[in-house]
Amino acid sequence: TFLCEILDLKKEKGALVLTVAVLCYLNMYPQCYERYVAHLNAPTSTSFLAVEHRHRVRYAYLLMLTCTIYWSLLVVAYFLNMYIHRNLPVGHPLRPEALAMGADTIFDVVAKVFYMKLIMQIHKSVFDAGGRAQRLLLELRRLVSVLWESSSDAILISVRHPDGRVSSMLSPSFLHLVGEALPRTIVRKSETNSAALMIETIEYKESLEDPRTRINSAYYVDSSVIPYDGNLEGAILMNMGEDDPLAAEASCLIKSAWSSHRKGEDISHLILHNVNQVDGGICSCEMKVSPHGDHALVVVLRDVTERFRRYDAERRAHLETLARQRDAQAINRFTRHEVKNGLLASMELCDNLRTVLGGLMSHLSKTRRLSQSSTEMHSSMQSLIRHASTGDFAQLSDNTSESGMTRNMVQRIDELDATLNQVLDTVLAEAMARDVIHQVYHPKLERLEVQEFLAATRSCDTERFPFRIKNPAMPAEIFMDAQLLRYIHRNAVSNACKYGRAGGLVLTTINYDFQNHTFEMEVVNEPGPGHEDIVAMGDAASELVFAERSRLKVHSDADDKLISSGDGAWIMQKCAQTLGGWCKINFLAKNTVFTFRCPANAAAAKPKTASKQDPFAVPKGSWGIALDDSKIQRRLMSRILSHVGIDEAHRLVLGKEPTEIYGFSERLQEMLDEHKSSRFLLLVDENLDYTGDDDKHILISGSKVIKEILEKLSFADESRVLALIRSANDSAQDVSVYSSRAHGFFPKAPAQREKVQELLMPIW
Repeated sequence: TFLCEILDLKKEKGALVLTVAVLCYLNMYPQCYERYVAHLNAPTSTSFLAVEHRHRVRYAYLLMLTCTIYWSLLVVAYFLNMYIHRNLPVGHPLRPEALAMGADTIFDVVAKVFYMKLIMQIHKSVFDAGGRAQRLLLELRRLVSVLWESSSDAILISVRHPDGRVSSMLSPSFLHLVGEALPRTIVRKSETNSAALMIETIEYKESLEDPRTRINSAYYVDSSVIPYDGNLEGAILMNMGEDDPLAAEASCLIKSAWSSHRKGEDISHLILHNVNQVDGGICSCEMKVSPHGDHALVVVLRDVTERFRRYDAERRAHLETLARQRDAQAINRFTRHEVKNGLLASMELCDNLRTVLGGLMSHLSKTRRLSQSSTEMHSSMQSLIRHASTGDFAQLSDNTSESGMTRNMVQRIDELDATLNQVLDTVLAEAMARDVIHQVYHPKLERLEVQEFLAATRSCDTERFPFRIKNPAMPAEIFMDAQLLRYIHRNAVSNACKYGRAGGLVLTTINYDFQNHTFEMEVVNEPGPGHEDIVAMGDAASELVFAERSRLKVHSDADDKLISSGDGAWIMQKCAQTLGGWCKINFLAKNTVFTFRCPANAAAAKPKTASKQDPFAVPKGSWGIALDDSKIQRRLMSRILSHVGIDEAHRLVLGKEPTEIYGFSERLQEMLDEHKSSRFLLLVDENLDYTGDDDKHILISGSKVIKEILEKLSFADESRVLALIRSANDSAQDVSVYSSRAHGFFPKAPAQREKVQELLMPIW
């Protein structure tokens, strides 16, 4: 109208307005056609999202079509009314006064009724949150239909509503987890695998720190007949009470599932959940929570009770095995410790016997010069025999010469000493081999005269076991771990005797490469039974020899009575690797050659005058203090202190009673205060074992005692003290513990003067 007034088109105003209105109305037809095309092109997938999109497009087209039809009818009625009013006179039967009002009202009401009906249908089918949740549940149930019907795992499908409510559906397998069965009425109405438990819960908070879940409704439904619109009235099989134990357990499961899920995450979670069964038992379950969109979860609940029981059984068995192994190791450690202590004590007794024998023979020489009678001489010799504790001396005839008896006793003592040394070497070698296998052994390099050392380990049969030096310029001494070298050589010679020709030659050759600083040892033996078959195997035979727990089949078949674990060569290779070297064996046509090679540094030659003077002695005026619970070891400790130049007046050997240990800290402090310029050497046994007055066992750790003492000393006092722990347990781990508590470790070994001085000199 405003435009017509501006353009002065008063007569054409109505026509212009009507034209604009008709043009706006005609725009509905292309819009309707667009909705129609979108409806035809909607995806035909059966998934929940595709079906929902298809319904949205369809109802959008229906709404537009309805709107277009009724607007078209209104336009037709408007033009018809306009024609009647313009062409028929007033009062004509076809031109009543209420025609326009009646026609507009009727069409408007009818259009709104149909339009509202369509809108309600659209709301229920598309926008209703409850119906949408039910449709999503049905979609997810169809998605896992195969597992739903056949899997023994329980499946939970849960959807969260915008208002906070949670609708969930559980598969029939959930009933088996809780030990419940479907009611008979449900079995008669529906297939067992299509019955599902529906439960609706809502979370509320009695306080900010105590969120709880309330059950709104719970019932069984036939999941195979749930319609798309989510109307469950025809699918409900049986209602359940809100206090039903099955519903309560399902509610706990739903709460755990949603508690593990964070909004916006698209990650599956694996959590543990215990299900309380009807009979009071507990079923351990594994719950896999997988998000499906923003408001839905798919949970697979698996019974892992048997797995947990098996795991617990395996864990208990493993713990028991470890306990037995620890006990065995402790027993072996204790046995090795006691055997080593016993051997060292026996060797000390042998030295004491030599001393007693020397003194007694000197006494007998004096008495002989005083014309002592032969009967008294014989009685003295019998007493000497009882002192020596040898079994065959009693068989000596009375007329045996005095010098012959002396030589015989000295020889027997030397043989006993050599036997004890061999047993000690065997114990140390086996302990060392165990540490090498477990890779906890650290080589103890020392100056070693290899030729003399290996010659001492050979048999006295030098014709069968010859020894040769390949390089005449080989250094007299090299730095080498004596135990590792002894173990490798002993096993190499043993295997040569075992698998080579019976009584055949076994040659040991050593060499030193000055350019590469490497030591090499070869053990060559003559071919034994089945040697041709071994040579035919080629390199595979060499690899099999050094494999763990393996023996050549030729050797196994040759003598099935041979006792061997097949680990000897494998341990030899481990020993070589500990030294940074390797072992190999070559089966040649005429002989078998075992080769060991490792890096080794040559030791500087000793001065020619070194043998005429002690290589090491502590300064004059130094004090030596020893703590040990064994009487023999205390005697040995006194001799060790004498070997390093400590005067007898400055030696203090304690440990007879536990009170001497308890009061040692104060006594040492008094001595430090009294002798301001003296140095103190402490040798303390690690295991101080006593029996109290009430037969109570008392075990004191010497390293802990020293640690407490050193912590109390001032820096000036401690600088005058060297505290060493002495123990038969000399593994790397034990030595590390001793060194952390004291100043160092002094091994229990035969107390030869040179050995003691060599051990103490670098520590001092």
